[in-house]
Amino acid sequence: DLGVRHFEQKIRNLEYENEELRAEALQLKLDAENYENQEQSIVDNFVNALANANAEIDNLQQELIKKSNENTQQQDEILRLSYDV
Repeated sequence: DLGVRHFEQKIRNLEYENEELRAEALQLKLDAENYENQEQSIVDNFVNALANANAEIDNLQQELIKKSNENTQQQDEILRLSYDV
């Protein structure tokens, strides 16, 4: 009878420990999902920032080409006018 109660107590202790481990495993799973979501959000933000920076670089390159062409036209006009004088 004493042996049976001893094993019943061991079973209860193991069941309690099992529930604690299940709760801990669930919490770890939720934490991992949360960290993965945060990581994905950070990656998405960097990707968007990089895309915006690339778009701005493209715009600045186009503006530089336009200004360079305008400069060339002005230099040609100055040369033409200087020959006319």
